[in-house]
Amino acid sequence: MGHVYIIEGLPGSGKTTFSKRLEMRLKGHHQSVIRLNEGDLHPIDLAWCSITDQQTFEDLCERYVDVKDQILDMSKKYQEKVVTAYTKIKVPRHYTDFYDVFETFEIYRTNDLNQFKREHLELWDHFSKSYDQASTYVFECIFLQNHINELILTHNVNFDEMVRYFKDLLEAIHPIKPVVIYINQRDVESRINFVAKERVTDDPSLYRDWFDLVKAYIEKSRYGQTLGFTGNHGAMTYFKTRKALELKILETLDCDIRIIDLDDDYDQAFDQLVEGLKDDGYDV
Repeated sequence: MGHVYIIEGLPGSGKTTFSKRLEMRLKGHHQSVIRLNEGDLHPIDLAWCSITDQQTFEDLCERYVDVKDQILDMSKKYQEKVVTAYTKIKVPRHYTDFYDVFETFEIYRTNDLNQFKREHLELWDHFSKSYDQASTYVFECIFLQNHINELILTHNVNFDEMVRYFKDLLEAIHPIKPVVIYINQRDVESRINFVAKERVTDDPSLYRDWFDLVKAYIEKSRYGQTLGFTGNHGAMTYFKTRKALELKILETLDCDIRIIDLDDDYDQAFDQLVEGLKDDGYDV
């Protein structure tokens, strides 16, 4: 029987690097591995994906008919809804509003916390009943990162309510017994600065740079406005606050949680993770 590994941490903490290395190690043990990133057409996550009813989806396909085949390839039917990994679609220049339009249908754009929670709980519950038990799954960013951004910035919920939210998510997939791996990047500011330099857009006419989007998102949020989180300093303060909160939340959860402290030696941190998993009987 396979396992589900969920890799979390702040931007720049090495989640993608760790997930790829874990995937290769598991495959070296002849395991069937399904690794998915943030924004993929995902069985358990809706980040960077639109969710629409069937009629709205068909209207969007006709509106952007030149990339209709891509839209269909990057979509899946879920109950009476359609989920589309729209950021994976390469659009011609004349579709200048494509990403903005699809973005309006993200669940991450709702102000209804109950709807946000319901959509995710349904996905997590569905996954727990339909996943391939012979495969091992490696996910990143699908538990803490995107959810806690919404809970803090959009909904400004208190700590106890956050804890209940994450406990409900874990309860929805309780039969799977996931392993949550948290990469605790010690020097938050240097890593955020590093990743900001890496994540620059290839086409400013379509995308803004990652860090500019992050700053704008924080500044416009209810939480950011309340605490005056503006500019680079505001974003850094937010990330430091978020990391402390994530670690505090993990202390309250009843599941297999691995916290891996990281300075700059990714090899050492990954070896620490693997040895801990092996000691506890995981086939890695």
